[in-house]
Amino acid sequence: MKKSKMTRVVSLLIIFSLIFVGCGNINTEDKTGDSKGEPMNLTFLGASSTGPGAIVMNGLAECINKSYPDSVVTVVPGNLGTNVTRINNGEADGGFSNSSLVAAARAGEYPYNEEMDNLASVINTFTGSNHLVFNSELGIDSLEEIIANKMKLRISIGMPGGSSDIFFQRILSLYGLTVDDYNSWGGELLNQNIETGIQMLADKKIDGIILSSFVPTPSIEELSKNKGVVLLKLDTEIINAMCEEYGYFQSVFSAGVYSFLEEDIPNLNTYTTFIVPMDSSEENVYRITRAFYENLDYLRSTHSSMAEVDPGDFVKQSQLDLHPGAEKYYREAGLLK
Repeated sequence: MKKSKMTRVVSLLIIFSLIFVGCGNINTEDKTGDSKGEPMNLTFLGASSTGPGAIVMNGLAECINKSYPDSVVTVVPGNLGTNVTRINNGEADGGFSNSSLVAAARAGEYPYNEEMDNLASVINTFTGSNHLVFNSELGIDSLEEIIANKMKLRISIGMPGGSSDIFFQRILSLYGLTVDDYNSWGGELLNQNIETGIQMLADKKIDGIILSSFVPTPSIEELSKNKGVVLLKLDTEIINAMCEEYGYFQSVFSAGVYSFLEEDIPNLNTYTTFIVPMDSSEENVYRITRAFYENLDYLRSTHSSMAEVDPGDFVKQSQLDLHPGAEKYYREAGLLK
């Protein structure tokens, strides 16, 4: 009889112990929260190792750490053109490109050899404005004059396959021309980076440079202090066609934004867009998007080109569909209906 009572007591103690432990585990789970707060391990592809692109990309990486402490985000220098191919191939979790390049990638047009369909956007950051900076001694104020008169000018159009190169080749195509056509009448198109091109213009080794950069670009302002330069205008029909066919959007160089600019001049812009592989997990992209949005004030402080970024810019058309994870977060945040 005593043995039977003792057995029942021990059994009850074991049961109570299991219940207590079970409750203890439930309480622990409540305190630790869900996976949304866990650190992330990511690789982002940036632009060059210096300049505004590098600064903003490092800012995006810091957003991840601010929202998910102890995360590891590796930022690898790259360029906006090759980043597209690498993201499409799933070689990184995200990276920078721009709307003109992803439009070319989706269509399989220059500089890409095939259509790319594993691309999605997360956030539009700063804009790149296409500058046509020329020696004022030429006495011209529009690109139309160069084309119509077949002027034999030496022009730097950026690196092969880059934003400026593609921009100018698209404009030529709207005039029914190619790079070979331009060179055939005695003109010369050179592929130089911005820094080299600016110096060559200063040294009169070229007549103009086409570049995509934020406004104002310090090197252009610095150049103008020692050399007379102008920003060439684009024909209205060309501007409209570039917007309709290639996803550029129109903006304006406001008078005074450069010391030599005395009137407003329409220009064409692209968004610098953070893109991801479309086959990325919805949860990961949701968390990335949330970190960027939650830390918008910090992002605005990273560089002057980000100062005026508005949440509405995040979801504007950038030639790519939003990733489902980004779309889910933006709907929750009220940016999408």
